[in-house]
Amino acid sequence: MNQTALTPDTPTPTPLPRQSRIIKGIADPIYRFFDWLYGSEFNPLYRSGTLAVGFLFVLLITGLYLCFFYSVSQPYESLVLIQEQKWIGRWVRTLHRYATVATVFAIAFHVLQLLAQGKSWGPRTLAWVSGIALTVMFFLSAWSGYVMVWDLHGQRVAIAGAEMLSLVPMLREVVTAAFDGTTEIPPGFFFMNLFLHVALPLLMIIFLWVHTARLSRAVWFPRHTILVWSVIGLIGISLLWPAPLLEKANLHRLIGQIPIDLSTGFWMPWPDYIGTAGTWVLLAAALVLCGSIPWWWRPPKDARRPISAVDATACTGCMQCTRDCPYEAIKMVPRPDGKRLIAEIIPSNCVSCGICAASCADFAIGPPGRSAVDQRARVRAYCAALGAEPRGCDLVLIACANNAGLFDLLHEFKEAHAGVSLYPVECCGCIHSEVLEEILKVSKRCALIGCPARNCFNRDGGDLLAQRVFEKRVPFLDRSIDRNRILIASYSEAEEQELRAALEAFYTRSVGGKPPQVRAQFTWRHLRATITSILLLALCAFAAQTPVGSDPSHALIRVAGSLASFAAEECRIPTEAELASIPQHMRPKEICERTPLAYQVKVSVDDEVIVTKSVGGPDIRVDKPLFLDLEVVVSSGRHEVEVSIESADRMDARCEKEITLMPGEIFLAHFQRLEQVLRCGEATAAGKATEQRSRRH
Repeated sequence: MNQTALTPDTPTPTPLPRQSRIIKGIADPIYRFFDWLYGSEFNPLYRSGTLAVGFLFVLLITGLYLCFFYSVSQPYESLVLIQEQKWIGRWVRTLHRYATVATVFAIAFHVLQLLAQGKSWGPRTLAWVSGIALTVMFFLSAWSGYVMVWDLHGQRVAIAGAEMLSLVPMLREVVTAAFDGTTEIPPGFFFMNLFLHVALPLLMIIFLWVHTARLSRAVWFPRHTILVWSVIGLIGISLLWPAPLLEKANLHRLIGQIPIDLSTGFWMPWPDYIGTAGTWVLLAAALVLCGSIPWWWRPPKDARRPISAVDATACTGCMQCTRDCPYEAIKMVPRPDGKRLIAEIIPSNCVSCGICAASCADFAIGPPGRSAVDQRARVRAYCAALGAEPRGCDLVLIACANNAGLFDLLHEFKEAHAGVSLYPVECCGCIHSEVLEEILKVSKRCALIGCPARNCFNRDGGDLLAQRVFEKRVPFLDRSIDRNRILIASYSEAEEQELRAALEAFYTRSVGGKPPQVRAQFTWRHLRATITSILLLALCAFAAQTPVGSDPSHALIRVAGSLASFAAEECRIPTEAELASIPQHMRPKEICERTPLAYQVKVSVDDEVIVTKSVGGPDIRVDKPLFLDLEVVVSSGRHEVEVSIESADRMDARCEKEITLMPGEIFLAHFQRLEQVLRCGEATAAGKATEQRSRRH
């Protein structure tokens, strides 16, 4: 048999953006490695999107339990009570935390898969943009959840967020004063975080619907086996390695090295290296870059395939194409004569996948050059050449071009076995049933080698193909054909050994031989999959409590409080000229002028002036108080500290104190505007309460 002459022109795989080809070079080795570990049928990376949704519902269930015991008036104390529930509360809280990390990992791999397959532009733009919104909402919900705990980790998240918000002019003074240690954090703050932590996940459910709105047969949850074992694994690691509850937040001490959730708090160490403004710019740039991907991450125009077209004279209005289309790109409209319906393409939704070509028994629809009519002409020419061979054909290998990594193996298998021919197709899910019927007229058997399950470039093309072959979806394969003559083999590049064994057994049956007996035995795959799963779960646990930061060797002097912005208000009766320039309904009885105040804040340590700062002046707004925000780094040890606040014609407040500062300790100088008193080192209500609770715990 002249194998080379019988091999048709190889269809080109789905065109990809240039950037996707680069990402694919990174992603393919990762997917092959996980295929080698788990097998493509159970590869969790192919279910990363649905796994993320599954973990979100784990978070929802565990979060509902934790809400029953949480108190906004005593946030940390309520978490202590939960942590003391060794058999339920502790591991449920840990599961809630580890599921957060697992969700982040699942989202990351879902994005990697979409970018590698170029599924981010055109009709998929809505799914991509809504996915970005879902990710942002998830991170905001996670951050609010950590703040609710109000341990040192929650304090670091809150202060890091406050520093980011302080770059917004209208919020700078409010968020800075909230965490300066002069007052205790009110319950309303924790109620706000609780509201965000609950409301955002509920909003995410709506966005999940938007995210999958243009998908037919949308799947929200992964295969039950994968989801169940993933949850069992998370529960197991939660029991064996509980997440810690750190010390209670203390605004009067610097935060040293603590374990943080690095998966959601990856950005918190950045301000130490690039500053708060640099962190803002980097995060904003990343968000804009990701959000704009649909408009620049796309194939060149000359590589994009034309959308499907409908032959109005052949369409009988059976509606099967509308049921099979993965992206709801086909609708049924009345014919001009009004006798029946006819299919019509929605151009904005069509991705030119070609699934519709396989769904039409009347050959009335499909992309130009890849429709069922074109497939029929191509396969008949191929079968004519194949049938003319004197040896005949025992087996035709129908290979998916999008799974081209297996082509070398298939060519090798073809050369090593007589009576084997290779028939490449663009996608096995796009093959019309008549193509198989034509091939089986001249060949004893045929094997369809498609993409791994749940990793089809055309979503569920492999599933639709199997349903058409086994009479679960029209158009059926001819019922007179023995289904034992057909092999559907969905394998990845990492499963060459399994594919070779399946083809050998199938070929042996086609030539009348006896296939080798395969004994059920324990394989190394079970062991390596188990070990890898344990390592992945341990990685989730470690990422949820990664040590970050360093213990401070210095102390801090903080000057905080608020000052009056004006000295006095002088009022006078407006002149006739002034009244004439003002509309009659807006004319005031008096015109008042306020004189802005300027202050000098001075900090001296051991009789040496460390810093002097001017606050206020003629350019300030006088309709709100001035907030003090001054921090001075000093060495630990014994010091004589003097803090003064002076105004030329208004006040002179000062305090002196001899103190001993420990590393990380904050010495607070608090100016109380109503009392006009500067208090140095005197414990505030927040400080006293913190100190008392710290002693108890």
